[in-house]
Amino acid sequence: MNENYFYFITKKNIQKFVFLLDKELAKNPGRDLELLTIVIGCLPGELAVDVLEHYPMEMQAEIMVGLVNYQQFEAEEVKRVVELFSENIKCVLGGEEFTKKVFERLDNDEKIAITSSISKSYSECSQKISHLVILFDDLFDMEAKDFNMVFSGIDANILAPAMVNMPDDKKKKVLASVSEGMGMMINEFIELRGDSIGKHEIEQAQKYIIDYSATFEAKGLIRIK
Repeated sequence: MNENYFYFITKKNIQKFVFLLDKELAKNPGRDLELLTIVIGCLPGELAVDVLEHYPMEMQAEIMVGLVNYQQFEAEEVKRVVELFSENIKCVLGGEEFTKKVFERLDNDEKIAITSSISKSYSECSQKISHLVILFDDLFDMEAKDFNMVFSGIDANILAPAMVNMPDDKKKKVLASVSEGMGMMINEFIELRGDSIGKHEIEQAQKYIIDYSATFEAKGLIRIK
């Protein structure tokens, strides 16, 4: 099959595509295998795997059995499926990636206030939202080896402003993860310049550390939550 049929599907919108696919399967339960075979057969390999892995192993096996041999579908049927998704995907809003990006633009106080409100009023969504948002305080709940891996790799010029106004117990934990020399530099910075460091500079430094930690987690080297 022509891999260009679903030219509008990319890594950026694949989750929206799967959302629409699930809705279509729910409407046509008797055609699930046929629809999935058309979709996966038309997608480039990497995107086909993203869709395939979304479904239970039994269904994955059925799809692969259907794909191992050539099948000919009516051209109009394939085009109908493609047009269905090409129009509807433009109208799918939100999603986890979008929500994550919105949270990344908020300052730490706003993140805390919103997640706290969600926890109180929308408990059913709390865990899902919590998974998307990394607060600076979350880093202090990591296992010791993970915490040390992160904070021992941060430059003193970033770590020092991030620690301004930090509670003593957390400050002590950070200092225990760095060398004695770096600890002295950090303490000197806070003593001499701490009062002149504004909220924005503190949050920018903390955001850098959060992003730095997230790269480690993405590689499977640490676990934040």
